[in-house]
Amino acid sequence: MKKVVVLLASIFIINTTFAQEDITTLLDKYEEAADLSNRTKVESLGHYITITRKDLEIMQANTLSDILKSLKLHSYIPNTFGVYQLIAAGLPAGLNTSYRLFIDDHEVSSIHTDNPFLLYDNYPLDAIDHIEIYLGAGAVRIGNEPSILIIKLYTKDPKRENSTTIKGLLDTRKGYSYSFTDARPIKENISYLVSIYKGYNNYKTYHYNNNPLNRDSQSVFGIFKLNYYDTQLTFNFARVNRDAFKGLAVDISPDISNTQSQDFYISLTQKLLEDKSLTFNISYDYNERKGEFENKFNEGGIFVLPVYNPSSLIPYYYYEKRNLKKYIFYISKEFKTDNNALLIGASYKIKQNDVEKADYKAFTLSGFTSGSIKDFLKFNRIDLYTVFAENQYNVNEKNLIFLSLKYDYYRRENLPDIKEFIARIGHTSFITHNLYIKSFITKTYIPPSFYELEQSQNPKDLKVEKMKGFSSEIVYEKDKSILKLFYGYTYAKDLIYFTPNGTINWRGIPSHLLDFEYTYKITPDNKIVFDIFKTFIQSSKMSSTFGGSIKSFNSFDRLDLYGELIYRNGFEVFDKKINSTYNLNIGLIYNFDRNLSIRAKGENLLNSSYKTVLFGYPNQVGIFDAYDRKLTIGIEKVF
Repeated sequence: MKKVVVLLASIFIINTTFAQEDITTLLDKYEEAADLSNRTKVESLGHYITITRKDLEIMQANTLSDILKSLKLHSYIPNTFGVYQLIAAGLPAGLNTSYRLFIDDHEVSSIHTDNPFLLYDNYPLDAIDHIEIYLGAGAVRIGNEPSILIIKLYTKDPKRENSTTIKGLLDTRKGYSYSFTDARPIKENISYLVSIYKGYNNYKTYHYNNNPLNRDSQSVFGIFKLNYYDTQLTFNFARVNRDAFKGLAVDISPDISNTQSQDFYISLTQKLLEDKSLTFNISYDYNERKGEFENKFNEGGIFVLPVYNPSSLIPYYYYEKRNLKKYIFYISKEFKTDNNALLIGASYKIKQNDVEKADYKAFTLSGFTSGSIKDFLKFNRIDLYTVFAENQYNVNEKNLIFLSLKYDYYRRENLPDIKEFIARIGHTSFITHNLYIKSFITKTYIPPSFYELEQSQNPKDLKVEKMKGFSSEIVYEKDKSILKLFYGYTYAKDLIYFTPNGTINWRGIPSHLLDFEYTYKITPDNKIVFDIFKTFIQSSKMSSTFGGSIKSFNSFDRLDLYGELIYRNGFEVFDKKINSTYNLNIGLIYNFDRNLSIRAKGENLLNSSYKTVLFGYPNQVGIFDAYDRKLTIGIEKVF
């Protein structure tokens, strides 16, 4: 139906003002003008990457994983629980707490780990209009949680969609997914979006010490959004059951390892005053987590750190169930003049961690025993008070300076309070009409999550991670070419690091980042994007530090073609050498008409996926493909 609307809109335009132009040109103009990303890009907000609606369609980006696996300066690989994680180049596939994921303006990171990927690593993009990724801390108006990278998924505009879409996919690894999305206006100022998805990922089974290692997953996602004048009400639901790969096993061969997670949130946002400059938001999040893990005690058992002691007690079974809640109250006001924009605001967040069960069975020198670790978890509530201000001032029409300040006060149950500042100052300058530069100096931090506190032998002494850095980007645009050169420097102090004895703060690490990107727009529907990056860090390399990709977007009449080749360099982990990898993905869409299409996509066609490295004790290293080679076929129908 959306395609029909596009066609009708174009016919209307033809009959009024542009009768002399061909229909293809007019359709391009309509879709370009309606692209929401054109209204959300603001250079002073940071170093951003925008994936437009048209990019997502040509790429056949069915889930978030299809976008993040080629993200510059990073790898997107499964961790010990089989959850795909963004990791900075060179670092291991752990559980990172410094990445933030938003659906519209609501953050969906786990309340327990502060990591968004446990449920959303393969989030479907059927209801998503476009994606923005901000490298670095970003402006507080993007999201006021401390972070080093922010991903924002913007849902489709029901007024523009006015359609129903169904889509089904099957792949050669016996995976599948199907979805239903309906979005349309009811009246002039009332509209809705509803989207439901169900999918199954069947990954290759690996073996270690003759035991199978699985990470298959089943997922259900749903979102409902209602727009009523200047009020937006959103319900979102997610549930993922997965085989948890290595899980908590001390070696790399668990006997039982699985998790079930679900998330629900409701969010109400209202724009007030005549100029819509006053924003008010309240929201409620609920997470439920279950996990079951087992590994023979004579194979090392499992890590249940509050009681794990190889010399006297080795847990071999663990079952956990917890309920987590988050309440948010947010208000902000923007003041604008011709040369200045000032945003001020405040928020109050409550995070609660209710451990319902945390039962273990263990082997001891005097026999077998069992118990619960609930009594070790006495810091299950955090109250976070925040105030912030952000100012953009145009010195003249070519120069803008930017300053944001944010103060956080954490009141933590049975733990010391935390008081931290985030500061960011920047400058954007158009040197010529085709050349501009933007630079930022940033000071930020990452607080320890509930999970990291639980994994610490001394949670009262676990400090926040502190970071400071500088970044600059030069952009040159002329005719059909866009060149970008990026440099970044960061110094991270007191990094929270996982060890066999629990989480600890680690020494400071400096790193330098370089990236070059070139885009050549052949036509509005045909372009080539090339990027190459290098990271310099003073520590052991647990993943690739050098890489790049080349992507080709093409649209001809009824055919959409996409190709990407993702390169990552090799590295060594202890005495294990990991070769360079070349991940080739190709997609083809044939549009019978504007309402019906069939699609095929080949992934990892060279069977050269980049790797994830898992560690076991004593001295065990497992190396596994991050992506399987497979072919996916599907059909999409728009009503």
